[in-house]
Amino acid sequence: MSKKNSKKLRFAVHCVLAFVVSLLLFVLAYSVVLQTTFLNSDYLIESMNASNYFADKKEEVVQDLTDLGYASGVDEKFFEDFITEVKLSDDTNSYLTAYYDGSNTQLDTTSFKRDMLEELQKYAKQNNLGEVNQKNVQYLIDKAAVVYRNSIEIPLFSKAAGGIHKLQNNMPLAIFAVVIVILVISAVIFFTNKWKHRAVKFYFASFAGAFLSVVIFPAFMLITNYISKINIESRALYNTIIYSVNNFFVAVLICSVLYLLLSAVMFFLYGSLRKKASK
Repeated sequence: MSKKNSKKLRFAVHCVLAFVVSLLLFVLAYSVVLQTTFLNSDYLIESMNASNYFADKKEEVVQDLTDLGYASGVDEKFFEDFITEVKLSDDTNSYLTAYYDGSNTQLDTTSFKRDMLEELQKYAKQNNLGEVNQKNVQYLIDKAAVVYRNSIEIPLFSKAAGGIHKLQNNMPLAIFAVVIVILVISAVIFFTNKWKHRAVKFYFASFAGAFLSVVIFPAFMLITNYISKINIESRALYNTIIYSVNNFFVAVLICSVLYLLLSAVMFFLYGSLRKKASK
């Protein structure tokens, strides 16, 4: 093989390696952001607090329970006092913690039923309702517990549990493996180039390519606000999903900006090293 053909082959190999590094940087950005957001129960709790989830959820639960208690003569004021944002927050936190831990996510409504019975007894005395049919009371409490438990659970979470838990278990190792492969390929590019400015040129190409591939999708989603078109009946859940997904995209954009800065550093470093090599 002639020296000219050898150079062309080496250049082609380095181009392929730089492209592979660019793809791995793309995977790394989304993997790290996913690990710190949707694979973390704390992220959803923070999103719920920031998006006013528990205040909105309280309104929804109170409305559902009021409709349930209407036939029994229990008014909305009772449920407004009985259902609190703190209770919703605590039970939701327990639900999400159990979900991400892979344990039983079904909410134990024993304390809910006990507290509701006590409050109903007080309510009956305060409103001079006289003797109350215990069967009817127990029926109302049981139905209310089901409504409350369903309000705590997040739709589709149970179906996605298997995938979420697999990602949780494998993501840290996958991120570590991607970083190692990036470092190994970068080392190969560096040590197989006699002139180091050429190696830096390939690094520039990798970071620039990673920037472009990472930035396109989140930028499109944020500019068009496309995620807002999803159809979710619960206003509380809708606002939380919009908030958390948008923050996910913002975090990905931050990664893309980091790649852009690194590509700029590589560009100027390439120019500096090339000047030194030409002397």
